[in-house]
Parts: sequence; C-alpha cells; structure tokens
Amino acid sequence: MATLRKIWEAFRGVDRRKMQFEIDIHRLFLLTSYHRQGSESLDALGELGVKLSSEEQQRVVQDNVHKQVTHIGESLDDILLPEPQCKMPAPDACKKPSGLSFAVGSRAPMTDELETLVPVETCPLTLSEVSTALRNRIGYTLDLRPSQVEHEDAGAGVFLVGEAEPGSVVSIYPGVVYSPPQYRYMRGYPRMDVVNSYLVSRYDGLIIDGQPWGHGGESRELWDGSSATATDLSTNSTSALPAPTNPENKRARLWGTLFGAKEAFSARKGSILERRNPLALAHFINHPGKGKQPNVMLCPYDFVFTNSNLRPYIPNVHFDEDADWEVRRRGLLWMYDKKGEKTMTRSAVVRTLVLVSTKEVCNEELFLNYRLSNHQKWPAWYTPIDSEEDKRRWH
Repeated sequence: MATLRKIWEAFRGVDRRKMQFEIDIHRLFLLTSYHRQGSESLDALGELGVKLSSEEQQRVVQDNVHKQVTHIGESLDDILLPEPQCKMPAPDACKKPSGLSFAVGSRAPMTDELETLVPVETCPLTLSEVSTALRNRIGYTLDLRPSQVEHEDAGAGVFLVGEAEPGSVVSIYPGVVYSPPQYRYMRGYPRMDVVNSYLVSRYDGLIIDGQPWGHGGESRELWDGSSATATDLSTNSTSALPAPTNPENKRARLWGTLFGAKEAFSARKGSILERRNPLALAHFINHPGKGKQPNVMLCPYDFVFTNSNLRPYIPNVHFDEDADWEVRRRGLLWMYDKKGEKTMTRSAVVRTLVLVSTKEVCNEELFLNYRLSNHQKWPAWYTPIDSEEDKRRWH
C-alpha cells in the first residue's frame, strides 16, 4: 500500500490528458516519418524520437502530413484542371530531404495571403470518376459501403480501395470548425452531441462538425458551411453513432436557454472548395466492433496558406474569426515575429484533422477508436479498445 501511495502522489500533479496527447504525437511521429523515410530509418527514427521534445515532434508530424496533403492536392489538380498552366507548382517542401534532416528543418514561411474566391474551370467529372482517377495516381481511394460492424446502428462504413502504407494520410475530417467561444452557436448547445453525431474534437479544444459536408458534391463551389439536409444523411446512414434527433424539442430549447445558446448560422466567410474530394469522408468512419482493431488514428493538421492552389482540397471552413481565442491559447507573442512584425492571421490557417493509417491497409474498412468518455453511458455498439487511453483522454 505504501508503494501504491507513493505512485499516486507522484502522478497526482500529472496532466494525464496532455500525457495521452504526447503519446499520440510520438506515435504519429514514428508512423509519418516511416512513411516519408522508409524502413531503413526505423532504428534512427526510434533514437531521434527519444531525443526530440513533444513540440519538435509535432512540427515534424505537421511537415510530414503537409507533404502528403500536397501530393494528394497535386494529384487532384492533375485530374480536375484541364490546362497544365493552371496546375499548382511543386513547392520546395516536397523535395526529398537528405537523411533525417527533415526532423529539424523548417516549414515554408507563413504568409498573410487571403483565400481566393475566384473559381477556376474544372473538368466535368463525377465524384466517382475523380475517386477512380485518384486511386490510379496515389494507390488508394475511399468508398462508402455497408459496414462490417455487426450492429443494427452501424449503417455504412468507409472502405479503403487499394493499398496504403503505414503512416499514410487516408482521409480528412471535413466540415465547419468551431473554437470554444463559438460552441454556443452550435445546434443543440450545450448538448450538441445529442442532436449531432458527426462531431469530433481536437486536443486544443476546436470542434469540427462534419454533418454540413454530408457526402460531398459533384462540383467545385463556394461553400460557407451550409448544411446538408437531414434526409441526405439519414437516407444512407454512414455513421455508427445514433441518428441525430430532432433539435427542436422542448428539452433542447430549455438547455440552450439555461446555458446561453445563440442562434446558429453558417460560416460567415466561405471558400471555393472541391466537393468531389474522395478522401473527405472521415466523419463516416466507424468505431471497430468486437474482435476488430482500429487501423487509423486522428492527427491534428494546420493547413498554412503557403500555396493557395491547395486550398480547395482542404474541406473545412472556420465558423468565424476568433483572433482573441488564438491569442489566449498561444500567447500574445505568437502573433509577432522576432522583428515585432505580425506573422499570421486566422485567414492564413485552416485547422482540421486528418486520419493516418496505423498499419498497412488493403481493400478493407477503416476503423477509428472513438475513445468515448467513461463518464457517460456508452451506446450498445461501443466496445472500448484501451480503457487506460480513454481515461487519460478524458482526465
């Protein structure tokens, strides 16, 4: 008992949620670096991962993911843009690094470039045709089919068609991004999860609502976060989560009144987005059923506007500008460089989540560990994968 008491005293001051985040970052560092460097670097990567701080590992993960997202965007440009001169130039960040130099390298300088709202002409291809063409270029794409999870609420699942190596960016979580001060504008606040099962949160507190994106679309268009209709999603249910309930019930209105909910509206500023992005389906990925294991994990990704041509393939818009929250979250000095000049504005960054494969995936359904809180009653379909991870996630 004395030993257990000492251990408990040692861990009382530990932020277990932050600990789990750093564990996830270390895993993402190894996976994405393996994808970038190859198996010959495994030992060196393991040694480097021990030496680098969590913040340095986060920077490496961002660079690795950005390289893959850039490659995906270039591939989609090859498919969708009819004129070669319209296609995005290959940025310097895509050049192959020597050895492990990428781990301590620097990202291209952040810019204050505004999003362009001028659409370009694209080839008249359907989402299905774009999906097939993307598989021919990068080796895989995604498809919606009846899930293999043996539960009546499973609905459809997301299947990877083709082959993806460990550490591959296989999907992007689309939708509207809300910062904590903007939660009250979300439908059903403060019980948003009761009326919407397509929500996911990042470690920094941002919530992405995938419901408005729906199944995507058949064109490149100005998208401001306008919702897909309830029928669009319920007709071909693609989530293992319970179907959304009617938000206009008395209990929802009462909760909203008590906690200061405000009337929701679409994102104030839209962007020209490619609704035919075949990988923008992460909000439909199921939690694994009994006897199955997750084969993807969430990875925070901040898209910086170093190349505006890539913007249409990031299927997210921010609900509204919230510079005050950014300053509170990261500190006033974040807004300025060493010369005292402003370095970044909200319009220069889109914060989202991508899903990274944790193993080799070949023609199979994708599964994500939902890590539901143990402080609430679990749905009948939910089986915890790692209870200790769940506890740390919600500590």
